[in-house]
Amino acid sequence: MLAASHSSAGGSTLKVMSHGALAVFGTERRPVLAEYEGFMLAIVGHPRLGQNGSRSADPLQLLRALRQEGSSALANIGGDFSLAAWDSHRQCGLLAVDRIGVHQLVYGQVDGALAFGTTLDTLTGFPGVRRELSQQGLFDYVFHHVSPGPRTVFNDLMRVPPGHCVEFSSGAAKPPTAYWSMRFREERHVSQEALENELMTLLQSAVRESSEAATTGAFLSGGV
Repeated sequence: MLAASHSSAGGSTLKVMSHGALAVFGTERRPVLAEYEGFMLAIVGHPRLGQNGSRSADPLQLLRALRQEGSSALANIGGDFSLAAWDSHRQCGLLAVDRIGVHQLVYGQVDGALAFGTTLDTLTGFPGVRRELSQQGLFDYVFHHVSPGPRTVFNDLMRVPPGHCVEFSSGAAKPPTAYWSMRFREERHVSQEALENELMTLLQSAVRESSEAATTGAFLSGGV
């Protein structure tokens, strides 16, 4: 059995049971849902397909790619997103978040099911999920001012780290695995002017792609 929840201003909850029934509750910002031949996908955000994430992704395109390639397909998905996929034939599923963690997913096992949500508040509001504070999680929060993934401040509740996915079946989740990692290659024989032009091109491209999908803003006091 699979259970999920998603929260926004209005709140919504997604449930996918072992017999394939699916229900969404809530009125605002529901996840996009797609189904094809027993394979189900729920996704939030603005995923992009292509080696450089240059093409906006249709949910059915994503669904077919994940169905055919499994977690390997994630290396070819850019943009900001969190997703959950379920294969009713193989009785296995997948959770994943974007490369830098713009979106997040937290999860935990509940009575033979895997429950997950976009926030801890949402997940801990799901029936059967315990709000049991973790001593290590509290220490991490006080010391680092954040709870480093994949742990959270609650026992038995985990977070999918950026650029990672979690595969699961029969309510049991495997440890998170990385599908993407940031690479740095220093170009020693490139002129200052060429680097400045490349930086401006990248900034313009990033702003253009972001503004296509959603309302955007900028911190005027920030810098590069």
